[in-house]
Amino acid sequence: MQVHVTIIGLDRLGGSFGLALKRYQTRPDAKHSFVILGSDNTNEPMKTAQKIGAIDDFHRDKLKAVENAEGVIINLPYGQTEGLLARIGPTLKPGAVVLDLSVLKQPVLGWSHEFFPKNAQGQNVAYLVGLTPIVNVQSLYSGSVEVEDARADLFDGSEILIAPDAACPPEAVQLAEDIARLVGGKPRFIDPAEHDGLVAATEELPALLGATLFFTLEKSEGW
Repeated sequence: MQVHVTIIGLDRLGGSFGLALKRYQTRPDAKHSFVILGSDNTNEPMKTAQKIGAIDDFHRDKLKAVENAEGVIINLPYGQTEGLLARIGPTLKPGAVVLDLSVLKQPVLGWSHEFFPKNAQGQNVAYLVGLTPIVNVQSLYSGSVEVEDARADLFDGSEILIAPDAACPPEAVQLAEDIARLVGGKPRFIDPAEHDGLVAATEELPALLGATLFFTLEKSEGW
């Protein structure tokens, strides 16, 4: 079965998804093949991603990139996600599943309800599922973030958190789980609110405390 996937945001993470899916389809027991389009805000990452085999083709225009996609992987900074969903949401084909890698899940799910196409009953006909990949230990401390540093084995044996909306249909959640397994990860389900609470406790709070400590030391006489 051929599946059309679009990856928006081509750095190490986005490129690694493409390489991992391409690696899967070379297996003798592979049940799917992937046609992967890439899109980025600048040309160089798209050209590099195609050169290393992470994508088959690319479009700078996000609307053209997603118009035929069954699956869309969004790998953008959180601050750019709302604007992107507002733009591409209405053009998503019915049944399309967007896998969003943003640091926070609840606000993005809210934007999907606002911008995605709906049926006559007001229900979404395209769906969003939050993903948070935790890269494997061999790559955990790498400072490389460019697409040329992408690796097909980046997710091998790693946990991939899946945070679906409660109203998300089972087939959309299943696609997210399938993608997580196909790239080599171990799917783990988590409530979006629980996910965002963990992010706040493990990432945002330490950063805030660090900034507060620096400010306090900077204002002290010993500084």
